[in-house]
Amino acid sequence: MSMNDQQTEDFNLLDNSINDNWDIERVLLEKVRTGDSDISGIIKKAGITNNLYYDDKNLELHRLNIHILLTLVSRAAAEGGMPRKSAFSLCTEFRSKLNQCSSTNEITALSQEMLMEYILNVRQSKKPASCSVPIRKCCEYINRHLSEKLTLESLARLAGYTEFYLSRKFGQEMGCSMIDYIRDARIERAKYLLINSGKSIEDISTETGFSSRSYFTLIFHRQTGKTPTQFRRSETKIA
Repeated sequence: MSMNDQQTEDFNLLDNSINDNWDIERVLLEKVRTGDSDISGIIKKAGITNNLYYDDKNLELHRLNIHILLTLVSRAAAEGGMPRKSAFSLCTEFRSKLNQCSSTNEITALSQEMLMEYILNVRQSKKPASCSVPIRKCCEYINRHLSEKLTLESLARLAGYTEFYLSRKFGQEMGCSMIDYIRDARIERAKYLLINSGKSIEDISTETGFSSRSYFTLIFHRQTGKTPTQFRRSETKIA
């Protein structure tokens, strides 16, 4: 093969790689815009295709790549309906966490957490437009603090309502009780983690705010008809 032929082949490979990367990025951001949590395949592809976002040899380059991805994802989430103020506030939080990461594994785990947070927020934003600002504020707070103890008292303070009035208004606007909403939000996040992370059932139960693994398993089975382990086995897809 002549030098000119080799250069032509190299340029063609580079061009194909760039096009592949653009396609991956486009699909990933579209999933954020639409609130599509089925992103395990595209995450794996983004990690292996020309190291689009992943570089296990250069910590700072990997961090920079995820900073760029974070900017794109926050904009895509805002375009998908997430309140702009919330999208950019969450972006600031993740930038701070990202700067504290000391390994590529930590950065990779954080990037998956970031995608999940934005996707769940976009999905929540697609609730009926008639939802009032105080109720939407409560929903956003719940989705961002699922690992914590959530009480009607603290949410009523956030909304500026009495506990009784918030409970009634939440049910009227959301079509479910606040307890059911919190439970369903925790189950949705657990589903995502079961499919898209290698975290243990114990860790997932803690991260989603359940008091114990046994209680998590009980509620998860009641809502889905499967135990967390059964769900993971049946739903995990290999890209």
